[in-house]
Amino acid sequence: MRLDWELGADFFLKHLIDGDAASNTLSWRWVGGLHTKGKTYLARPDNITRYTANHPQGPLAAEGLAEDAPALEEDADHTRLKLDLPGPLGITQPYALLLHDEAASAVPLNLAHPPALIIGAARPEARSPGQVGDKASAFVSGAVSSGVEAAHQEYGAPVAMWAEGKPLAPLLDAAGISQIVVPYLPVSWTRDALMPDLAPMIANHRAHFILDDLNRATWPHAKAGFFGVKKQIEKVLRDIGLTGSEL
Repeated sequence: MRLDWELGADFFLKHLIDGDAASNTLSWRWVGGLHTKGKTYLARPDNITRYTANHPQGPLAAEGLAEDAPALEEDADHTRLKLDLPGPLGITQPYALLLHDEAASAVPLNLAHPPALIIGAARPEARSPGQVGDKASAFVSGAVSSGVEAAHQEYGAPVAMWAEGKPLAPLLDAAGISQIVVPYLPVSWTRDALMPDLAPMIANHRAHFILDDLNRATWPHAKAGFFGVKKQIEKVLRDIGLTGSEL
């Protein structure tokens, strides 16, 4: 149909409650032949019928679908970036823990020292320059709120919410805390929304990224989809001590 692939990616991000940059945006690039250069993914009537089988008016019938589609092209060449994952966290002084869209739970972090303050920062509106759907927005906000409450119950620390458009530093100053720990922010709209406040703190050694053991062990193997991780997953789980009984 010669539509910009970004229109589809943006529409999905506005409405998918579990939308994320990798599985959504890169999938749209793959469909258009940008991510797998020269190869497009064509819609098939049998797939559409199969996956709309429970539609209220019955399965959707797809007619007139293209049987061939030239791959999209772009001037930019997106090479793989070297991973720069944070090392183990060594903070012992009082700190605030920031929970956000990409990491709404403190459980996987396995914190050695409990936080003195828990801050929640939900940014569903950062997904799109347009209006984000109610279900997606409610899901993200609810996930962060639930994570903050669970952390409060676990650690007994007070809670603060970092609202969109408000500065972060006053929340720390009001609690008499100078340090903040942030679950690692990968490339995403959440990073874009939070980094303007966090970057100066990182430069001043006030903000520190933390990454859970499972992601730290698996991400280096995710170089071309999930298959590299799949080959290593049993060893990775053994190495970090995650056994079948715990799963």
